[in-house]
Amino acid sequence: MEEVNSQNQSTFIRKLAAAGYAESVDLSPVKELLHLQRRCVNNLTQIAKRASVCTPALLAV
Repeated sequence: MEEVNSQNQSTFIRKLAAAGYAESVDLSPVKELLHLQRRCVNNLTQIAKRASVCTPALLAV
């Protein structure tokens, strides 16, 4: 059970019953990519908010 990084025995048994085997997959590279994507989206959102607030003031001048 420790080899497949299962959270508990019930989850491990369900995996075995459904597929006949249980695999452990290292998703740390995917997690890193998701982290970087979230940071980029947050930055883009801040830029869009700033642009929508500043644009009307620039047009009035």
